[in-house]
Amino acid sequence: MLLEYWRTKCAGEDVPDRRQIHPRDVKDFLPHLSIVEARETGLVFRMTGSSLRDILGGEFRGRPLTELGTTPTAWTTAILTSLTDGVPTHGVHALSSSRAHIWMRLPLQDSRGRRSLVLCFDHIRRLDDRDDMAERDLVDADLVGEAGLSPNPLGSRHAA
Repeated sequence: MLLEYWRTKCAGEDVPDRRQIHPRDVKDFLPHLSIVEARETGLVFRMTGSSLRDILGGEFRGRPLTELGTTPTAWTTAILTSLTDGVPTHGVHALSSSRAHIWMRLPLQDSRGRRSLVLCFDHIRRLDDRDDMAERDLVDADLVGEAGLSPNPLGSRHAA
């Protein structure tokens, strides 16, 4: 599980150093991962996985979150909460009756020991007719675990 991996990399620190996160260790998650960096000019994608490129409609590496249109508010809030508080944030949001966005934000230190990077997990899950919001909560719990998570900074966990 990605969250448990992140926790093992903390090594006595509040958050792990970016250099401790190895692609080979998270290969099953790679298509759904991105890294966002807080720069003086704003939040910028440093890396985007193939699934995220499909969702966004192209490569966003090196581009600011503000180019996402109306979405940046939610992304920015979650990322800044993770960076400021130094804790993971997560949520599941219904996109439609048949799709849900499962997300998690994991803060990282840069090479100078500053919390300026966030490892982002984003997965669009198709829901079948048997799914309901209670079952989506189970997906959320399975994904991120129980302990040590910051509450969703965006309010309702299942915003439309």
